[in-house]
Amino acid sequence: MTDAKIAEYCGADRLELVTGMMEGGLTLSYGLIEEVVKAVRIPVNVMVRPHSQSFCYGDDDLQTMVKDIAVIKSLGANGIVIGTLTPDGEIDEPALER
Repeated sequence: MTDAKIAEYCGADRLELVTGMMEGGLTLSYGLIEEVVKAVRIPVNVMVRPHSQSFCYGDDDLQTMVKDIAVIKSLGANGIVIGTLTPDGEIDEPALER
């Protein structure tokens, strides 16, 4: 949360909340999301990624992501940061539409 406050103070006009950068980015805890949203006045966007295995998601992963998105919205985040791929490396548009 301290980093978010510093970023805002230094002139950032939005934040992208991510944890697990060495794994390519993962969803943060709901508690941290809520605290950051309350602590800053700039828009906060949150990474939605349930695991670091890949960017290909099965039905169980997608169901988790849908629930995560609902909670992130209820916590007051501005938006989400998300991406999904097919096993062939193409954008998985049906997953994104879901």
